[in-house]
Amino acid sequence: IIAFLLVVLAVSISFFIGREKNIFATEINVLRNEISTDADPNNPDEDYEYSIFGKTITSREAELVVMYPVQAAKAFFASEDAVEKIAEFYYAADVNLNNADAFRHAYWNALMTKRISKFYSIPTGTPEFPSSITVEIDFAKLFADAHETDPDSIGVDKEMDLRNNALGREMAETYSELSEEELAYKIMESISYGNFWQIKNGQLVPTNGEGLLPEYFDELMFETTAVDSNKVCIDKVNWSIEGAYTIPSTIKGNTVTEIGSNAFQNQTELTEVVLNDNILVIKPNAFENCTNLTTITGTSNLQSIGTEAFKGCTSLTSINIPAGVTSIGAGAFSGCNNLNITVASSNPNYSAQGNILYNKTQTEIITTGDISANITIPE
Repeated sequence: IIAFLLVVLAVSISFFIGREKNIFATEINVLRNEISTDADPNNPDEDYEYSIFGKTITSREAELVVMYPVQAAKAFFASEDAVEKIAEFYYAADVNLNNADAFRHAYWNALMTKRISKFYSIPTGTPEFPSSITVEIDFAKLFADAHETDPDSIGVDKEMDLRNNALGREMAETYSELSEEELAYKIMESISYGNFWQIKNGQLVPTNGEGLLPEYFDELMFETTAVDSNKVCIDKVNWSIEGAYTIPSTIKGNTVTEIGSNAFQNQTELTEVVLNDNILVIKPNAFENCTNLTTITGTSNLQSIGTEAFKGCTSLTSINIPAGVTSIGAGAFSGCNNLNITVASSNPNYSAQGNILYNKTQTEIITTGDISANITIPE
């Protein structure tokens, strides 16, 4: 087999064109010599490691480089381009078993699918086929699968890569009309919406928007509707939020002024919300059942809090009702039994005393917070 591969290599190098010829030829000659040196007829299944451009490749990849050097060059450059593209969308410090890793594998396979023809001509020289025959080979899958023959690629890690590789090839076929730039964005977007795979706690789980650079994170995280010219309402959050989060001031160049009904509902890992100064309205059930939400700040320009907006936020400990709030819906803080409520003294509509929210004249109870002592209801 080794002897056959070396013959194929000698013939194939003559077909090199462009950057494949200039850059790859020397490397492949080195690889040919390494394979020749390693060849052991008594142990044909021995697995060796090889390198090209200083990067380790598997024995199977080495075989493919020798058999299909032009296609291998394209696969190599596709890999380099995919790695380089990560930094455009993601914080690239850690690319391992996460969303950025999913992007790397998917985009590499998509680029191979776009750049490498599946039709391959084989010279024959036989009476039936005096010149050549054309066969169809899925080179993208061939090179991707060969990469996963690395002995270190095992278990759930290997499964993640194989799945994302296949999805990347599928997207390249589905969106064949897109440019490489457009396809990169499409894959990143699809990863953010949970259509690919990453690993958390040793388990395969759907991808999300974690690790995206802010300009993409905010753009893809939310679905919005127009409120007015250049103003939008956040209607839906597309993935789970963990920890503290600051609502962006703008999304796609439009100022965020409202939080829509049910927008952050059931975000149980959300612990703190900082509103931007432009937000005027929190609509009904916007933060309902955010059970680990402890604080919400940045409310200084708020004007309206909708019905049951914070219902079931059992960990919420404090909120300040600013001077400009003119309406608070029924049950806005229902079930918030640990809540400390304060109201700006200049607010003409509401007041608070003993963690009870009243209308300004204290003739009507709006809601109650944490009541741990005896209280006196005003007459």
